[in-house]
Amino acid sequence: MQKTTEMLKLPCLLLFVFLCTLSADQAVTHACGWWGDGGFDDDAILVDSEGNPVSDEKDPVDDPRELTRMGNRYKTGRGVARNYESAVYMYTKAAEKDFPAALNNLAVMYEQGLGVSKDLSEAAKWYRRAAERNDAMAQHSIGTMYRDGRGVPLDPVQGAEWIRKAAEQGHAGAFGDMGELYWKGSGFPKDSVLACMWWKLGVLHGDTESRRMLGKAAGTMESSSIKEAERLAQEWMEQNK
Repeated sequence: MQKTTEMLKLPCLLLFVFLCTLSADQAVTHACGWWGDGGFDDDAILVDSEGNPVSDEKDPVDDPRELTRMGNRYKTGRGVARNYESAVYMYTKAAEKDFPAALNNLAVMYEQGLGVSKDLSEAAKWYRRAAERNDAMAQHSIGTMYRDGRGVPLDPVQGAEWIRKAAEQGHAGAFGDMGELYWKGSGFPKDSVLACMWWKLGVLHGDTESRRMLGKAAGTMESSSIKEAERLAQEWMEQNK
């Protein structure tokens, strides 16, 4: 009986490791702020004799959304051989049409050095363009770059404002960063209640770092302050349904 139990433990353990690996991989994708498009990732890409993408009607693809989807497939290797250079080419064509997701994804390629030489200044340029078109992921990314002085001059105030814009659109990671900014008084006046409010919002949106920071802060604050932060978070949620 003991031997049978041990044999059952192995496949369960392997399944657990697989699920943990999958979750970690998804977290990395989310952290870099890349816009994927799962609904089309498994489609094969049609190309003409010169290797240019074509639609099902054999016409050259010119739609920025489809170009971005093709870039996503080349980046992930789903439905086509992975090719970062081709992904950059597709994103660039779509970015020339000011398509926000393509602008953001092109920035990611420059930030990570995929298919192009790593260039934080170039990444910041594309993030900024996407952020100005109200892309929440790009707003968060350019905000953290200004906050940290990566690829752009250090500017905590401008960084805080871009992160705030992303948070107001419901970006979970931005909630956590807003909490940190208020807690430290960086870019915003120091305010522990507002810090906990943003961390509470991060918790409600599934951000694990916000949960950790809220628990840590709660141990140093009066219960009345924590309750006020929770009230403000609830009020924010009701106003932003």
